[in-house]
Amino acid sequence: MHPRRRASVLDCERLSPGLKERGFGWPLLLIDEQALDANLEKLLRALNGRPLRLVLKSLPCTALIDRALARAGAQRLMVFDVGMLLQAVQRWPQADLLMGKPLPMAAVELFFRDLPSSCAFDPARQLHWLVDHPERAAELAAFAGGKGLTMSVAVELDIGMRRGGAAGPHELAAVLEVIRSSDGRLRLQGFMGYDAHAGKAVPWRGQQSSVGLANQRYRALLDLARRDFTELLPPGLMINGAGSPTFMFHDQRSPLNDFAVGSVLLKPAEFDLPQLSAYRPALWIAAPVIKRQRGVRIPHLEALSVFSRRDALFIYGGRWPAQPCWPKGLRASLLYGPSFNQQLLSVPRQSKVGEGEFVFFRPLQSERVMQQFPEALILGDEQPDERWPVMAQAPLRAGL
Repeated sequence: MHPRRRASVLDCERLSPGLKERGFGWPLLLIDEQALDANLEKLLRALNGRPLRLVLKSLPCTALIDRALARAGAQRLMVFDVGMLLQAVQRWPQADLLMGKPLPMAAVELFFRDLPSSCAFDPARQLHWLVDHPERAAELAAFAGGKGLTMSVAVELDIGMRRGGAAGPHELAAVLEVIRSSDGRLRLQGFMGYDAHAGKAVPWRGQQSSVGLANQRYRALLDLARRDFTELLPPGLMINGAGSPTFMFHDQRSPLNDFAVGSVLLKPAEFDLPQLSAYRPALWIAAPVIKRQRGVRIPHLEALSVFSRRDALFIYGGRWPAQPCWPKGLRASLLYGPSFNQQLLSVPRQSKVGEGEFVFFRPLQSERVMQQFPEALILGDEQPDERWPVMAQAPLRAGL
């Protein structure tokens, strides 16, 4: 099922009847293999040998992660969810894992409770918990002391995102003092400073300037740690940051030595940013048309349908956080309203798409959207019908 392409996007006009002919009759998650590989190569060239840490929530597919890790020649992941964390340590037991957000203590306890004893993963060495304030660091230290554990931590820095973390020298010093006084229960691995706010320009400050200001804040906090807490800093101190909207603004002068990136490999629609114009959309949703009706008839307003120059399509499924993108002129009906079951879309009357054929969407994001599908159908050259399982949400049970 190798679709021809026009202007680096899927040729949906050929793909739509092709999916029907091959016997597909349900919503599909599609990954364009050529676009994925091209995006990965562009990303690695942009990083120019600097370490890449793949963001698992944005790429929740083990085959995709395996492919990217192999090409990057590294085993670094950022994880945000305890269920996904438990899956990751078993799938990639040699990987270095950084938590992308602080977790409640109940989630930390669940991880250690449910970590298989046979797993080769070493949390003390390979897993870095994120701490954002002294109280959270103290909670982790108390937990580690009670369990006889050593826990590796990274300190979250607020370099302009305003979403928590140490924003100034006094706040950072307070966190580092807890680590210093933990009797070795907490071991500092590094820092994480997220600068996604800088990826969107504001009238009074451009993106490059915003990233520069964020880096200035990052350096000031690093200087404090190096001056006053030298004994806590390990060789190869991790200085993590960036993201898909900002990695390209970090040149060789950036303080970062660990770049967290994920979404740009698939480039969902919310990443149609000027700085990512060279990257190609690689993620799509295809849904079959189950009904086509002449005119768009709205309950209680049926008489107005005689003026309609569009036809109604009812599709299998719907209400995904995604943009309708094919056929040309495809759009949702604000009057009829959305539906998870049979969403109404409308098309110009001259559109040829028929029942059993497919319409196409671009997801706004990859995270959570991908996990609404059990697998992704890979559109490529060498293995045209390959399927990659999507990582399912793991069932979690409180320790009550």
